[in-house]
Amino acid sequence: ITKWWGQPNYSLAYFKSDQKVIKASPVLALGKLTSTSNLEGTASFTYNTWDWSVSLSKGKEEDFTGLNPDTETDGINLNANFRIGEKLTLSPSVQISTVADQSTGIDTDTTVAGLTVGYIINSKINTSFTYNLNRDEAGTDGITVAIDRETTDYTIAVNWVVKTPKENRPGLTLSLQGSRNEVDDGIDPTQSTDTTQIFLTATIGWNARTR
Repeated sequence: ITKWWGQPNYSLAYFKSDQKVIKASPVLALGKLTSTSNLEGTASFTYNTWDWSVSLSKGKEEDFTGLNPDTETDGINLNANFRIGEKLTLSPSVQISTVADQSTGIDTDTTVAGLTVGYIINSKINTSFTYNLNRDEAGTDGITVAIDRETTDYTIAVNWVVKTPKENRPGLTLSLQGSRNEVDDGIDPTQSTDTTQIFLTATIGWNARTR
């Protein structure tokens, strides 16, 4: 079992928070205000050259003032990392969540799929490419009523270690990063946008002196 599942790790977390009004005001009466709870279980498995994990969560938010809707949230998160040789790494991920509005019956579904590819050219130069697709839909009984949006992000980065930091000499790293963001709104086409950005950064750092 250990060989098949690699090195397993399991965790379970529960969070609960309650707010109460202990001093009345013209706006708020005495008593419960909000209640939030979340239960999440995670299982991860590590092997020699790759690892993967899955987590399931269920949350609930209640507003006793009636000003905000009560919601329930269900989510699943899958992640993996693969090391191919000494230079190439692949990191895919998928996140799926559903937020159910208890007052209107409208469900908001969000799906995020991503892939990061890293490649080490040599000891001084490394590159990465990241792709993310975010899909948001809100509706009831299969009918979209509020949100129908797809967002795509592309990011390419090149990092060059010009000088490695030493005890009495700072190090210098130059980074060139380009990103593109594409938004396709099926409800309001005027909200559809395309944005491209390019950044050039320089990082100067020192090693901590040790004795």
